[in-house]
Amino acid sequence: MTTLATHGTLKLSGTAVALNGTFTQDDVNTGKVTYSHDNSNNNDSFNFSVADSPGSAATGTFGIATNEAAATIDTNTGLSVGEGTTASLSSSQLSASGDNSDPPSELVYTVTNAPTHGTLKLMAPRWHSTAPSPRTTSNTGKVTYHQDGSDNNDNFAFRWPRPGRRGHGHL
Repeated sequence: MTTLATHGTLKLSGTAVALNGTFTQDDVNTGKVTYSHDNSNNNDSFNFSVADSPGSAATGTFGIATNEAAATIDTNTGLSVGEGTTASLSSSQLSASGDNSDPPSELVYTVTNAPTHGTLKLMAPRWHSTAPSPRTTSNTGKVTYHQDGSDNNDNFAFRWPRPGRRGHGHL
C-alpha cells in the first residue's frame, strides 16, 4: 500500500497492513484481506502498487463506498387528543432508527398525506407536506398536532428519503 485508508483499517489475517505493507493476490483470493470501517459516514480508499516480480509495478486506487442502513420504524402508537386541543408527539409515540452511529437529526420524516381534521406543526410554522422534520423534533416535543374540534379521528402518512420506506401515523 502506498497510502493508508483514512476512515478504516486494511488487515491481513487480522493484523493491520502498514504503509508500504504487502499482501498477495492469493491473500485476496482466500479472504485473508479485510477492511474495517471507522463507523463514520465517509467513503474511503487506499493507493497501491502491484508487481509481478521482477516486473514493473502498476499503480491504482482502491475505492471503498459506505452504505447507509435502511431506516426502521421502531414505534408508531398514535396519539390520543381531545377535540379542539393540541398535543406534542414524543418518541414514545413515534420513533425510528438507522445506523448505530447516526444522530437522531439524520433521520428525517416527510409528511406525504397531511391530516384532514387538524394541523401538524413543527415548532412555530405550519408543517407542510414538503417540509422534512428531523426525528429529534419528536424527541423534544417540537412536533405538535392540533385537532380541529370535530368528532373525527385523523391520520397522516410519512416517509423517509430512502425509496420504499413509508409509515403512517394515526391520531
